[in-house]
Amino acid sequence: MIILLAVSIFLRSWGLTSHSVPDESFEIDRALNALKGNFDWQRIGKGGLYLLLIPVYSIESFFRQGYNVHLLSGRIVQIFIGMGIVYYIFRNLMLLYGYKWALLFTIPVVFNAQLIYTGHHVNVQNLMFLGLIIHLYFVLRGLKEKDNAVLGLSLLPLSLATASQLSAAITLAPFALLLAVRYATSGRTERKETIRIMLRYAAASVVLYVVMTPGIIFFPGSSVKNIAGFVGLSSQAGAVTGTPSSYLIAHDVNFWKEYARYALNFFGTFNCFLIFASVIYIFIKQKWLLLYPLSLLIIFYLVFANASPIVYSGRYIIPGLLMGFIIMPLAVIGFYDRLASLTGKPFRLAAVAVIFLIALNFGRGAVSGAHYSSQFSLADTRDIVSDWLRLNASSEDRILLENTCNFPVAPIAGRAVYVEHWNLYPRLSSLPADLVVINVSILNFLSSKGSGTSYRKFYDELIKSPAWVVVHSEKPARGKSTGPELLIYKRISVK
Repeated sequence: MIILLAVSIFLRSWGLTSHSVPDESFEIDRALNALKGNFDWQRIGKGGLYLLLIPVYSIESFFRQGYNVHLLSGRIVQIFIGMGIVYYIFRNLMLLYGYKWALLFTIPVVFNAQLIYTGHHVNVQNLMFLGLIIHLYFVLRGLKEKDNAVLGLSLLPLSLATASQLSAAITLAPFALLLAVRYATSGRTERKETIRIMLRYAAASVVLYVVMTPGIIFFPGSSVKNIAGFVGLSSQAGAVTGTPSSYLIAHDVNFWKEYARYALNFFGTFNCFLIFASVIYIFIKQKWLLLYPLSLLIIFYLVFANASPIVYSGRYIIPGLLMGFIIMPLAVIGFYDRLASLTGKPFRLAAVAVIFLIALNFGRGAVSGAHYSSQFSLADTRDIVSDWLRLNASSEDRILLENTCNFPVAPIAGRAVYVEHWNLYPRLSSLPADLVVINVSILNFLSSKGSGTSYRKFYDELIKSPAWVVVHSEKPARGKSTGPELLIYKRISVK
């Protein structure tokens, strides 16, 4: 296990000072502003991480400072949070299947590309994942040991997860159902004891939530707006989600298919097959303890597949997908035990072959995960384009680009003309800019989804206009750079 944790740290620490994303800037700035006495009380939907960054930045203030140092410190904090996720998934697996199986099935967790990504960048999701996986551990342990105190204790990490990102509150639905079933099947004395314990831990969880998101006391309406936007009842939800991002307006995307495709890419085809087989095995062999992680997997998918387009992002269903790692071993272990129980050399060889195939598949995933992690150390096309703009754009040039992680940072912030998302691009005739940055990779993505946006219309106008020419292009080069393909258009005088 120590070796797996060491590998996890190594993968997430690769390229610590690589290209940053808006979430990182937001969380870093929030912690720094809090140290200056300028706390953002209205930031309620996402929180928690700044509490870890504040003491780190306080110590850092005695030494060298600067954004890159803050970014590095924040990512180091994330590495340890990511290590905690790996460790507690291992603890869950060990609780259910034993030490050796837990070691084997922790391998795909360590090398999972999306978990490497969230464990590398300074955003709130990673802490939310950790809170939920610790919550799951106490729930499973409480059910297995029939200990209501341990079950109640699970509310504290769930509160941590919800304070980190509000969507973790989805977990309250299956947890409440679990408590209702236990209440209905318990005796009178046990019911009273269960209620007393749950109320005590619920009160402690509320206190923890308020400590981590104190703005809830002064701006309770913000949470209502967040939830209203989440379910599509508020047209202003884009403003309260907290992170400007180009996925916010994706009205033409079929969420059911996209989230299913994301889950397939998250696990890989073979691992998805193992999870599906294990789900069937739960009901065949009546492994009811695994119904709780299965319910979390299903509910996160169902909720976000039906949510408002403004909260569309594959990473939002990762809390549910983490449960797939917990369920995955069940069918494999059942099949292996069945083969091992049969007499004869062919059956023993078949059992060994099962383990070999699983290990081979995990090894293939490990190579992919290591390759993905190595991309963090490469130059990013967005940083390269930012440098080009700094050297070649005049101080008078106004630059049009999206205010998202998919675009470079304008070298002179006052000269940037920001577009918030795909459907807010202006007509070319009314464009107040001299340079335009185009993300070709995003255009290709939109085309593959059949999504019609003002961004596509704007680009079609741009390429047909004789008043605009491409003055620079940047593509990722294998082994040298990573990131999206970018084009820079410049306005020229037309005679």
